[in-house]
Amino acid sequence: MSSTTVARPTVDVSTLPLGAFGSRSLMWWGTMGIVLIEGTVFGLAIGCYFFFRTQLPSWPPGGVAAPSLTWGTVNTAILLLSLVPNQLTKRAGERVDLRAVRLWLVVCLLFAVGFNVVRVFEFQHLNVKWDHD
Repeated sequence: MSSTTVARPTVDVSTLPLGAFGSRSLMWWGTMGIVLIEGTVFGLAIGCYFFFRTQLPSWPPGGVAAPSLTWGTVNTAILLLSLVPNQLTKRAGERVDLRAVRLWLVVCLLFAVGFNVVRVFEFQHLNVKWDHD
């Protein structure tokens, strides 16, 4: 029995960079997908607003208390403040500074936890429940 080996073509990829930034990165495309989904949600919310505006003479409808805007405002402030550590994380990533990336990701995580904690209070003060019409 004879054994034959087939020469397979190979490509030397040792000179390629370990990662990429911008539209060459898969993470960038994933983020753009999330942006597209979120934009669609905002578009649907705006469409619902105009639908309800044409169907109801006043908002909120009679018998429903207006929602408190305090917690939503606090969450907006948290989101705006979170831009700083997010930008610092991005810059550290572009410098390939692993220690700084880890530090700023922890800070970003703390902002996310704070946002979600405030979100619980926000939902409690919307004056609507999931099981009501």
